[in-house]
Amino acid sequence: MTLKMVAVDVDGTISDPEGRIPPCTFRAFERVTSSGGYVAIASGRDEESIAEVLRRNGYRLGEKGYPHALAAADRIFYLREGRYVPDEEWNERAERWWWETQALAEELVDGVLPMLEGYEYERKERGFWFHNLDDALHAQRMLTDYLRSRKVTSLRVERNG
Repeated sequence: MTLKMVAVDVDGTISDPEGRIPPCTFRAFERVTSSGGYVAIASGRDEESIAEVLRRNGYRLGEKGYPHALAAADRIFYLREGRYVPDEEWNERAERWWWETQALAEELVDGVLPMLEGYEYERKERGFWFHNLDDALHAQRMLTDYLRSRKVTSLRVERNG
């Protein structure tokens, strides 16, 4: 079977908790690209943070012609002639959407804070960072129910690590 595209996250997918990426990962990427396929990284990290993780593992972003695309912190970049070029239309639309929905997001986050008493988490600009998976999964169920009760029809969950 020939893969047309492989898209991976960084944290907890291609890297371990210490940020190490096994060399076999890069060999697998090379097999995909040598067979005509594409490699993409989709991460909540920004472009520079992705590049730093790869650098610490001996790989410069794009040096062997991959990843062909980055979905980095809600922005999209494509590898063109050795450098990453932003998808301006998508990135502008995503930025506009974020600013248009930020007040509602903050209101919803404030509304769920009392439900999170006893959980280990940090409040982030766009949500919460839980310190353990069990808390995250339990809170996800509570938050989903709360948001549905508020008629929120779209929920994005990121699990890093």
